[in-house]
Amino acid sequence: MKYKKYLHLSNSKDIPQLHKYSEIVIEGEKSQLCFGSRFYARNNFSIRLANGMLKFGNNVFFNNQCSVNCLSRIEIGNDTMFGENVKLYDHNHNYADDSIPFCAQGWNVGEIIIGENCWVGSNVVILKNVHIGKNSIIGAGCVVFKDVPPDSILLSNGKLLPRKRSEMNKRILGEIEE
Repeated sequence: MKYKKYLHLSNSKDIPQLHKYSEIVIEGEKSQLCFGSRFYARNNFSIRLANGMLKFGNNVFFNNQCSVNCLSRIEIGNDTMFGENVKLYDHNHNYADDSIPFCAQGWNVGEIIIGENCWVGSNVVILKNVHIGKNSIIGAGCVVFKDVPPDSILLSNGKLLPRKRSEMNKRILGEIEE
């Protein structure tokens, strides 16, 4: 792995904790990678960064087999955690020209911004041009392709519950009727 001057660590004691079979691949002179303090990733975590800007806040946790794929811009806020097998892609293949193979048409890129104190459940895919507001929960198995407002819960059936989590807990416990 080749680190460049764009790899920023808060200080020497804040070296990211990556467990076995994890990798960081950085390509391109414009690539920027920044880790906040207390970054932790379990087994089989991967980063693919090619001329993009990837920024992790403080106290970010990734469970097993997650990947972050950045060609443009991905920012993850402080105190955010990810379940197993989460995938982030800030780009997609171009595919408009039927006479050219998909792999030869290049990419279209966007950004992913995830706010502070978010919980992304297992097996979630987050696609380009998505902003997830602070204090939000993304349910297991979601494919996120549009913005999620702050203080929301996105369920795997696509239903968005724009409620405060404390109110949601009361609903779950039956203290508030629908």
